[in-house]
Amino acid sequence: MSHGDSDVVISCDSEPAEAWQKWRDTFELYITATELNSKPKEQKRALLLYVIGPVGYQIYETYKFNKEKTEVTAENILEAISTYYKPYKNTTYLRYQFFTESQVEKQTIDEYIAVLKSRANDCKFGDLEDDLVRDRLICGIRDVSLREKLLQADATLPEVENMCRSHEASKTQTKSITGSLNSNTLSASKEKQEEIREDTMQDPILQQVKQYTLKDWPKYKKDLPTEVRPYWQVKHNIYIKDDLLFAESRLLVPQKQIRCMINAVHYSHQGLLFAESRLLVPQKQIRCMINAVHYSHQGINF
Repeated sequence: MSHGDSDVVISCDSEPAEAWQKWRDTFELYITATELNSKPKEQKRALLLYVIGPVGYQIYETYKFNKEKTEVTAENILEAISTYYKPYKNTTYLRYQFFTESQVEKQTIDEYIAVLKSRANDCKFGDLEDDLVRDRLICGIRDVSLREKLLQADATLPEVENMCRSHEASKTQTKSITGSLNSNTLSASKEKQEEIREDTMQDPILQQVKQYTLKDWPKYKKDLPTEVRPYWQVKHNIYIKDDLLFAESRLLVPQKQIRCMINAVHYSHQGLLFAESRLLVPQKQIRCMINAVHYSHQGINF
């Protein structure tokens, strides 16, 4: 640490209490790392006064301790400055910051959640804290389509967090999927891709899934048509790209293509193995008609 590192300027548009607390936490970590607690108290006090900066030193000089200055310890000084800054912790302003905190570009969901929870800690929300963090998380995320789904979900904070993380992971995977669909890295021919796309557009089940994805899924699985229910578990991860439907890293395959696949594979005790690829479709999926197949980063082979 160097002289002046803690020079927190007090002004009406700054957060000196928060800045001071962060500096104090850093200083105490430094004390622990250097084992300064095992040294004479005078040495620890002298180091603190050296690095505290002009503002901190002025507070020390003017603060009325209950003992002689020579008997004042580093802990006494730290507490005195913390007490000095307490009036600057304006709850109204802290709540304003919380309610206007939005996710910024390239900020991950976990980073945004951490910021919201950190701000909420100082807002004295009490029993409402989790609900307010959830509400701000939903309103502050950058992804509009995800926000719409979350507004319809009526979920708790942990559930919303998990949905956001799942969606973020899906978007990351989508980049590679989209790249494959728009380049020559997709093993299937362009004719085959177009065939899958046309079959998807004509598939009555997938078109229902598409409409639920674009508009709204019912609150209960039992309210879905029987043929659409297999998609219930992945409904929040479904997205549409170039008229194809995906759930995370899975392509939702139309019924017609399923029949083509079955004709192109041989059976083993491990499941259904595609002869020209590493694609594995378990027999249970075929029996239940869950039209979703895993594919590798190399693309889809039929």
